[in-house]
Amino acid sequence: MVSLVLAGVFLTAASPVSAQRQESADWAEAENNEEDETDEKKEETLIQTAEYLEKNIKSFHLLPEDDKRTVFLSLSEAEKYFFLRAYTFYFAICAEKENILRLSEEGLKENGTRQVSGEELQAQFYTCLYLAQIYHESIRNGAAGTGFAEAEAALAKMTEDYQSEGEMYTQLKSLTDTYMCWGTYFEEEPEEDEMSALEREVLIPLTKVLLRLPDEKEKKRILESFASFIKGETKLPSEEEEQPAADAASREEVPKEKGPAEELKTEVQKTNKLLASVRASYKVGWNSDNTGWWYAYSTTAYYKNCWQYLAYDGVYDWYYFKDNGYIATNTWVDSNNYVNGSGYCTTAGIGSFKTLQQAVGSGHCSIVRLTVSSLANEAELRIGKTMTVTTAPNSSGCTIYGTGLKRWVITGSVSLEGSLVFDGQKDKVADDVTSNLFVKTGGTLRVKGSSVCIQNSIGHGIYGEVQSLIIVESGSLRGNYHDGVGSYGTVQVSGGKFYENDTGLYIAGTYEGKRTGAKGILTGGDFYRNQYGVASSEYAEFSVTNVEIYENYRYGFLLYPNGYAKLEGTPEIYSNQCGIYNFGELLFCSGNVRSNKNSGILNEGKYTMKNGTVSSNRGSDGGGIINKKDFLLENGTIKDNTASRGGGIFNQGAFTMTGGEVTGNQASQGGGICGASSFARTSVSGGTLQNNSGTKDGGGICILNGAACELSKSTLENNSAARGGAVYLDGTLKAYGNPRVKEEVFLAPSRFITVTGSIERFVCQMAAEDTFQGRVLAHYTLMPGDSELDKYSLEQKTQNTASGKLLVLESGSLELTSYPYSVYLTSSGCRIHYDANGGTGVMSSEVVSVHKTYRIRDNEFEREQAAFAGWSLGKVNSVNGKLFHPMEEVVPEKLLSMYPFTEAEGIREITLYAIWDTAPSLKVCGNEFYEGEEVSASQLKKGILQGMDTEDGDITDKAEITQISYGRTKSGYQGEDQEFMQGLPDSYMLDTYQYKGMEKGERITDILRCRAEDSAGNVTFCEMPVYVVYNNPPVIAVPKRVVLTAEEARAGRLSEAKLLNYVTVKDQEDDMARAAGVLDRDGQVVDIRRSLMLTEIKGADGESVSMEQGLLPGEYTGDVTATDRFGKACDAKLHIEITDTEEEPGEDADVRFISLEYLDTLAEDSHWSRSELEERLKKEEPEYTFSLSYQEIQEIKEIAGNYGKDKEGSEKAIREVINKWKVFRQ
Repeated sequence: MVSLVLAGVFLTAASPVSAQRQESADWAEAENNEEDETDEKKEETLIQTAEYLEKNIKSFHLLPEDDKRTVFLSLSEAEKYFFLRAYTFYFAICAEKENILRLSEEGLKENGTRQVSGEELQAQFYTCLYLAQIYHESIRNGAAGTGFAEAEAALAKMTEDYQSEGEMYTQLKSLTDTYMCWGTYFEEEPEEDEMSALEREVLIPLTKVLLRLPDEKEKKRILESFASFIKGETKLPSEEEEQPAADAASREEVPKEKGPAEELKTEVQKTNKLLASVRASYKVGWNSDNTGWWYAYSTTAYYKNCWQYLAYDGVYDWYYFKDNGYIATNTWVDSNNYVNGSGYCTTAGIGSFKTLQQAVGSGHCSIVRLTVSSLANEAELRIGKTMTVTTAPNSSGCTIYGTGLKRWVITGSVSLEGSLVFDGQKDKVADDVTSNLFVKTGGTLRVKGSSVCIQNSIGHGIYGEVQSLIIVESGSLRGNYHDGVGSYGTVQVSGGKFYENDTGLYIAGTYEGKRTGAKGILTGGDFYRNQYGVASSEYAEFSVTNVEIYENYRYGFLLYPNGYAKLEGTPEIYSNQCGIYNFGELLFCSGNVRSNKNSGILNEGKYTMKNGTVSSNRGSDGGGIINKKDFLLENGTIKDNTASRGGGIFNQGAFTMTGGEVTGNQASQGGGICGASSFARTSVSGGTLQNNSGTKDGGGICILNGAACELSKSTLENNSAARGGAVYLDGTLKAYGNPRVKEEVFLAPSRFITVTGSIERFVCQMAAEDTFQGRVLAHYTLMPGDSELDKYSLEQKTQNTASGKLLVLESGSLELTSYPYSVYLTSSGCRIHYDANGGTGVMSSEVVSVHKTYRIRDNEFEREQAAFAGWSLGKVNSVNGKLFHPMEEVVPEKLLSMYPFTEAEGIREITLYAIWDTAPSLKVCGNEFYEGEEVSASQLKKGILQGMDTEDGDITDKAEITQISYGRTKSGYQGEDQEFMQGLPDSYMLDTYQYKGMEKGERITDILRCRAEDSAGNVTFCEMPVYVVYNNPPVIAVPKRVVLTAEEARAGRLSEAKLLNYVTVKDQEDDMARAAGVLDRDGQVVDIRRSLMLTEIKGADGESVSMEQGLLPGEYTGDVTATDRFGKACDAKLHIEITDTEEEPGEDADVRFISLEYLDTLAEDSHWSRSELEERLKKEEPEYTFSLSYQEIQEIKEIAGNYGKDKEGSEKAIREVINKWKVFRQ
């Protein structure tokens, strides 16, 4: 066979010659002998014409999309109408040709409405189909106008005959009407498994072609014409438009043709006369009389005993036609469907359906009742209209199942009522639906029915995109793997139950780094037995009133950084592991946080409490509140909470109390408030602390570890503890503004009170065993002229041998008690001053006796990236190399002799400088791994490049990974954070999100926290990012089919390796690794092809066969699989045909011309290799380049086929092509 290179490559795929092609060839020869055509030939013509049309339209479908558009637009108006009307209608006949023959032969004698015998009808079908062939030939030859009269008459006649068949015409008409109601030009399609062959192979492909036309007006006009034809309202246009189709016989005489043309004319005249006698019986369409309405689908037949989807006054709906042909009204047609007084399957806009697909197509339905107990969602169902979905009043409910992405997608406004159950796990066996309900941008979903249940999805019960609206008024959302409701849009909850999900309600304030404006408006509802009751990401907003959040296993309410929440009304948050965990800004105006197991409130953001109650909570630290950042208590009550430290409040940040009440709380230390860290600041400038108790220290307030506290204009009364009923002070306390402190203040060693201004009553207490000489209990700052200056003269006159007294500061007077105190005179004392030496913080100086033993104080300074090493008399510890350590006892007189001292205010002063050991440094580098890759602890530790310390040198081997925080996938999965107190164990394997739903192109960041500690105890932390990127699956390319001879497939000659030679496999990651020489576990260079396997071969009967025994002639299917090195697999079907001859490719072998410019139009699964073609096209320079239209290429292919495939025939074909087209004669 001679092939031409025409601006590209001439492609042909071999296929064996079939008996059907031989029949087609015979038919082509028989067409020239029309005079001898018999009834047997007519039947053969029917079958062959059907096959011809089927082949023609299928070849159109296989064209690239751009070619389809080009071909269709190149047709004339008449040709377009023929394509839309004749081809569609005839192809429907082709798809049902066996059924047509059976019906026509039986004659349907039991149907009294049919007036044409089976034999006559069969003959008419033969004639019409034969006319289609002739008309097609006339169009192709440019003489379409000569056949318009016959074509129009035959089409009209065939329509009448086809309508009289009833069942088939009804099916076609119903399907077409349904399509015309699908939103805007068929935006959605039904599930493929539910389609008939007519839908799948004819209507949908044709409408898809039309939808790609760029001109909207033209598209609309064509679709309207298509609908009009199906309804019988239009006819085929012609050059003689002014004459009606029925007058075809009176037009100018058509040039005579032999055989079938004469028969055609006779048949048309006979059938026109026959139909004229019955046409007056009743009109096609709706008819009525005193009994009711009926619908005639032809002038001689009407619907009965069936449902039909029809239009009345332009609106479509479902009607049931009874046995007598009249529509049913005001009755239950069956146990599931009710029709109203107008006959609609709807009452006041309420429709009853067995599938939602029907309801979406119904024009009347604003309320859809599902009348089945369960249904499986076979595809993603998009609902783009406003309607309510509910269940029939006499039903027990409806459970809706789905799989994967076969979910309900809301693009319009949908309300759910009745006893609907959306279940993502059918029979509780397999995880199915990623999200039961998916609300798109601009969509609205309202859950209203108390019996509506949305459950068991492997993702979200309801998922909302940006600018979506989800409203939950009732019902339940339970057992969803991620969130009951998870949304980037707005969620309004006024009722309903959210339980047994990971998170009851999740509001996502950011998407791909951008703010979404997401809001949660909660005015009711119950959130319980979830991991998290209500939670958010960054920048989310909440308004919460009158909800109940309880019994959640981690946090009741979780607000992330930069989020905002306002709680008011009567929200109840109780019996959770922790009631509220706040990272953002939370305004608590009212409500009750009570009876939570591990603190009522944990604050790491900004929390303002204006009112409400925090009560009866418990925890190890902070029964009522743990504050780590900023907490403002303006009003409200914190009561009856218990903890080891800080029964009411455990403060590690800035806690400010300007009002409210802290009462009835209990703890070992700090019954009311405990300030626990050196940087904690507690300010009480209003409100009351009363009736709190500490079994050990600080009934009202306990200040530990050098924390700071301020008291002013507040009341501390009726608090009790073993030490410090009002306050236990092991930090700094500043008192001003006349606070009312009824019980004693206990001062830890070396602690004292700073008092500014007047104070009503302050009793200072100390332990009996605490040596008190030389210690200042309180430093009282007075304004000039204050009468209380007199008390200092008394102190200066007090000798160190004076009897013990307790200092009570009360209105400027001194009250003497039995506790000792003393203040040394300048002649026998010295001042010890502590210098931070580059650190931060404040330590008070002390005046002590130069002769008595002095205990050096603990360090209270801080310095970033450094650890305290000790005290020195010099800044760099150069004085005798001596370091003094906390609690070490020294005699100040000796210190004065070791280092020159200074005098200030007439007293000698010794300065002790803090000596710092600098912290080590860490250098890390984040690595990147693939989804599913096995990553060990040793691989992760390679990211720690170096650890250095000024004093210790290289400490890289001491660096450890102590924490891993996993990122979140786009689908919502997030691994649990891991902490390793002793460092990352060698056995640890990183979670690389295998089977966790990573999306194509996704890249997830995990954060590893690294730690290094030097010999001085300095600890340095740094974060090391680790990236996990999406692993693309392998791609298997198989030929359209593999054709082998019986000799090639006999036993011993056919092998798996031989068949796999026809298969190619690529994997993006493995191919890159192979190019880089990366080795796999076996020490071989990575090669995806080694994983390629042919797992099974099945015959046409579905039974497995063995290649070892050889394959007999026939068709087989092989299962091909490939798995990449990270475990991601793909599969494909290899179609194998074993022939008993070695024949050349047949007539309809696959042939295509293609160039480098259009190489991207080649389908991904094409049996031609794109890479091979690209290589050929780049290397081959065509001697000539020709530009041909699609029709011209088809004609060239036909010429080549007519002359055969031998050398002589090919040469003749080439000569004819050259003679016919000038372009080849250049």
